[in-house]
Amino acid sequence: MKRFQLHLALCVVLLLTGLIGTITAAEGESGQRSFSLVVREGFGSIKVGDLNTTLSSINSAYDSVREAYPKRCVGEILPLPNGFKDWEAELQWKAWKGLSVGIAVSGPTRYYQKSFLTYSIIEEGTTQTENDTWESEIHVSAPVKFNLYYSLPVISKVNLIINGGIGYYKARIEQTWQWQFRLPADTSSLGHTYFDVTGQRIGYHCGLALEYKFNERISMTVESQWRFAKIKSFKGSALTTDEQFDEYGNLLGSDSITEDGFLYHYIGDDLRINYSRHEKIILTSLVPPWLGADSPSDIRKAFLDLSGFTFRIGLKIGLF
Repeated sequence: MKRFQLHLALCVVLLLTGLIGTITAAEGESGQRSFSLVVREGFGSIKVGDLNTTLSSINSAYDSVREAYPKRCVGEILPLPNGFKDWEAELQWKAWKGLSVGIAVSGPTRYYQKSFLTYSIIEEGTTQTENDTWESEIHVSAPVKFNLYYSLPVISKVNLIINGGIGYYKARIEQTWQWQFRLPADTSSLGHTYFDVTGQRIGYHCGLALEYKFNERISMTVESQWRFAKIKSFKGSALTTDEQFDEYGNLLGSDSITEDGFLYHYIGDDLRINYSRHEKIILTSLVPPWLGADSPSDIRKAFLDLSGFTFRIGLKIGLF
């Protein structure tokens, strides 16, 4: 689906290029080129927000165990990496003197992390073991951007370009927490919680670039850009399953719950780790505030922060 959207966006850019070229030819304009194709490539980063701060907060809840009994806590719950490779294709129109307008599409990005943690509780000669697997993934669809540029000559063949604009961002978040509890009597519990949510938002960006003109048709750009885009609401569905087994591995019972709603972030007690409090994320149809065994507080909708920095090198080709 994402590959189809990317191909569709490129086809639209090419179609617009052809239509504009036809109109320009019909009007008999010549001389200075008004339309250009700009292709950029580089790297960038995002802040991520609640998903990463929650994973880090859950992991830090085990710090006291790590310090006192290092062998009882093995592994870490890791946040998602926040860096990405970036490319962008843009059609620019030189509207007036140093002022230009552009419509651009950037590549989709993906952020993924899978981590494991084993926690053992030893009390009065008995052992209870917890194995946790956390798998998180963020997909950001190819954003479409509207850009404004103002070019100022610096020296011969070199221009300083100030830019800014808006972009449409759409993202999908998936997360699975899978657990396995082995109890002192050798009975066990196996289950997982999975949610899949989407959200969208209009964001803003601004930046600076240097342009070096090889000739009237081709130039190279080096650009730094700051992005401000925070998706503040995610909606989707969640599935929670739980199975109980006896000491021989026979299934004693199972449970499954599905729910549709919004993704929320809050602070709550962890009943398994000395009642420590840390950040949590939950999908629910309940409207806050609500009550729970983990004493929830500071409840709000979870957000994804796509704000960050991008550095790109580009090639600008005059078309007509």
